[in-house]
Amino acid sequence: ANLIGNINAGGGGVNRNVVINGAMNVAQRGDVTGKTAASYGGPDRFAVGITSHGTYAVSQSSTVPSGKGFANSYKLDCTTADTSVGSNAEVTIQHRFEGQNLQTLRKGTSEAKPITATFYCRSNLTGTFTLEFFDNDNSRQCSKNFTISSADTWEFKSITFPADTTGTFGNDNLQSAVLVWWLAAGSDFTSGTQNTSAFASNTNANRVSSSIVNMSSSTDNEFLLTGVQLEVGQNPTEFEHEPVERTLAKCQRYFWNIQGSNQPVGAGATWNASYIHVNIAHPVEMRANPDFVITTGTNYYQTPNGSAAFETFNGDDDQQFVSTLGSIVQFNSGVSITAGRSISVSTANSSADLAWNSEL
Repeated sequence: ANLIGNINAGGGGVNRNVVINGAMNVAQRGDVTGKTAASYGGPDRFAVGITSHGTYAVSQSSTVPSGKGFANSYKLDCTTADTSVGSNAEVTIQHRFEGQNLQTLRKGTSEAKPITATFYCRSNLTGTFTLEFFDNDNSRQCSKNFTISSADTWEFKSITFPADTTGTFGNDNLQSAVLVWWLAAGSDFTSGTQNTSAFASNTNANRVSSSIVNMSSSTDNEFLLTGVQLEVGQNPTEFEHEPVERTLAKCQRYFWNIQGSNQPVGAGATWNASYIHVNIAHPVEMRANPDFVITTGTNYYQTPNGSAAFETFNGDDDQQFVSTLGSIVQFNSGVSITAGRSISVSTANSSADLAWNSEL
């Protein structure tokens, strides 16, 4: 009956979950520590937002709700506490959406649909939390509260946001909306009347419950999240598990990397006696031209037989080309090579890392 209700509202069927990596199976960046500002880390497509309020570690955890088909969760762990909540303080987890992936909501039209978010969460900290759906394109938002009742116990939450007939989403590859879990917030976000009944033009003071917990109050505090689904309709369906290779490909649209020792980088040619140009194809077409970052060090990269260990990377903008489909990257071999010959490059150090980022 619930699935039929969502089909009638324009949802249901396969690909009904517009969240990417809601099962937290893909974590290309690995675990990260020392986070004091907004950034990605741990499971892909979920960002932590921190403003002037504590330090956190983010990881892919194997702690999951029993019997629900999950192997991983997103874990946010407070490592430096801050018991004083400043007016601009913020601790959030965010999932960001391209506008073209939200057209099924028909937002901003007379046929706008309600949307339902479901997820499993767990924390040692009990009390009130806020989930917000924020419309970036039109600066509109609606937020709903949820409660963690039992410490260190997985709890299932289902939250429906009403249809919004005002403000369409751009049908493009830009960030149109964000789903935000608020874990701490200062008075800039809590001092007004929380906007819970319908979407409205954003006023920061109306975004979060004045009863919000403070995740930064102790280094004992942690928050775990998995099974995140956002679908059209007011009747939630079971979490849509998908093959991990499909999830990985979706994540690589926004970020991918080559990391570790003895990993193939690509093939190319020697440009002159010192420089090697390497062609690298992205595993999938990326959302937009990505930012390219390479971790460098002595002997981090090499030719296949290891005879030419590269000492430096030439990162001049005019010496590399990056597009949504692939890259041409220039390496400085640090040794004498013969120009005009084909050659391939691989990593040679566990700290070697080439990363392409086109996150929203």
